[in-house]
Amino acid sequence: MAPELAKLAQQRERLRYEKEEGMITFLCDAGALRPGLTHRTARDIFWMLTGGDVFRMLVRERGWSPQRYQNWLAKTLVHSLLTQARPSPKRLSSRPEARTR
Repeated sequence: MAPELAKLAQQRERLRYEKEEGMITFLCDAGALRPGLTHRTARDIFWMLTGGDVFRMLVRERGWSPQRYQNWLAKTLVHSLLTQARPSPKRLSSRPEARTR
């Protein structure tokens, strides 16, 4: 890959990682993350699993249908990131302004 294209790809991935912050923060604040999973690790896992490389490998290279990939990704994200207990509606609606990680 040309250096210019590699730099653009790196910037795109950094921006994607930054944009995912809100969702992981919401899950963390809601108490929905799997016990023992840190905010940073959850963010890293989400970023990796939702990357274009995983889609490319499974759909384009291994012949999975987009629907099969989507179903697998949803189940994998839930299993990898979320606690089995459902957070209470009160916790989902309250988001503290200040939080430590």
